Amino acid sequence: MAIKQLFERFFAGAVLTALFACSSDVSNPPMDLSSIDESLQFIKVWEEDSGDGDEDLLLQLEPFVSGPQVFTVDNDGLVIARQVEDGKVLWEIELEQAISGGISGDSQHLYVSSFQGEVIGLSRDNGAELWRTDVSAEVLSAVASDGDIVVLHASDGAVIGLSAGSGEQVWRYLSQTPILSLRGTSAPKIFDNSIFVGLASGELVSLDLRTGRKQWDVDLATPTGRTELERLVDADGVFTYYAGSIYATAFQGDLKALRAVTGDELWAKPLSSHTGVAVSKAQGVVVASDVDGRVQALDALSGKELWQNEKLLYRRLGPVSILDNYAFVADYEGFIHAMDLG
Repeated sequence: MAIKQLFERFFAGAVLTALFACSSDVSNPPMDLSSIDESLQFIKVWEEDSGDGDEDLLLQLEPFVSGPQVFTVDNDGLVIARQVEDGKVLWEIELEQAISGGISGDSQHLYVSSFQGEVIGLSRDNGAELWRTDVSAEVLSAVASDGDIVVLHASDGAVIGLSAGSGEQVWRYLSQTPILSLRGTSAPKIFDNSIFVGLASGELVSLDLRTGRKQWDVDLATPTGRTELERLVDADGVFTYYAGSIYATAFQGDLKALRAVTGDELWAKPLSSHTGVAVSKAQGVVVASDVDGRVQALDALSGKELWQNEKLLYRRLGPVSILDNYAFVADYEGFIHAMDLG
C-alpha cells in the first residue's frame, strides 16, 4: 500500500483528533518512550487548519471522511469540506453555533449537534442548512444515518431516531442515566437494520432502526462498590462489527464478543476501557487499550490473547485504529504509535 493511501485511511480512523474524557491514576507517571528501529514511515501529504477546539470541554470533533471528501466542524460552528487528495477547500460555512458533537453524514446530508440540544441537517453539496431539530439534551457524539433515519444519543440517555429528510422525530428510546458517569456518550452504529448504542449504565443495547424497539441489551459492566465513584461504569467507547458479531467494552467492565442478532455472548475478557475496540477483518484480530495504557490483541473468534504491549502505560491512549497489518494508537502528547499485529 502506498504511504499516501495509508495516511488517508489512518486519517479516516480519527485517532489523530482523539480527545480523552478521563485519564489514568495521576499517581502513575506516563511511561517514557523508548527508542525503536523505525520500520514504518509516514510522509505528510497535506496539513490544514480545521478551526478551534476547547481543551476544557474535551470535545470529540472527529472529521468525517467519505469517498474523495473530508468534512470538519470546529467548536464555533465552522464547517469545511475539503478534497482528501490535497486538502483543497470545496466550501465552508459558519453556523455561528457552539458545536458539541462531531460531524457525520450520509450520501446527501451532513449532521452536527449543538450545546443547545439541536441537531442540524446540512446539504453535503454546499453546506446549506436544511433543517434544525430540538432534542432532549446536548449531543456529545456524532450521529449515525443510513440516509433515511438519523440516530443520535443524547447526554440524558435518550436515543432518538429522526427523519433524514425533514429532521422530524420518528421514534425515541429512553434509558436511565446513573448519577455519575464519564463525560461523553457513545456514538450510535448502524449494522444491517439495527442500531447499537453503548449506555452510561454499562449496557450495550440493540434497537430496530425503523421503530426504535429494543431487540436486546447486554451488560458490559456491572456497578460494584459502596460509593458512586466506585460504582462508575460507562460504555461510551468505540465498538465494532465483524463476522456477525459485535465487539465492545466498557469502563470498569469486560471486553465481550456478542452475536449481533441475538446478543448472545460468545466470549468475555476483563478489560476496563473508555476508548473501545478495533478489529482487523483481514486477520480476525481484536485490539483494545485499557485505562492504564496496555494494548492487547485477541483472537476474534475465541478471545485467546495473542499479545500484550505495556510500553505505553499511563500515556492516556485514544482509540485504536487498524490499517493493514498494524494497530495504531495516539497518546496524550500527540505521538502516534504503530504496532505489528503479528
